[in-house]
Amino acid sequence: MTGLVIDLREWLVKPGLAGFLMVSSGRYIYHFFEMFHLGDILTTLLSVAVNVMFSGVLLMAAGLLDVREALSMVGIDVKKKTGKK
Repeated sequence: MTGLVIDLREWLVKPGLAGFLMVSSGRYIYHFFEMFHLGDILTTLLSVAVNVMFSGVLLMAAGLLDVREALSMVGIDVKKKTGKK
């Protein structure tokens, strides 16, 4: 009736796989920074930052997040080129 087509691969499988990879790699990323003995707070902050970047890369690789969308989330406004002058 509305014309909406349910696409389980785009809505569930791809984001679920990206989420699973991020969660499973998060432990290793944390332990990587823990090796440097930087302190708990700095280790946690660095591992969270790397996890956020890693999840963004995974979502872009899966085609679920556009580069312009990612840049607009951090406050960088990128205009789409239309070809008109």
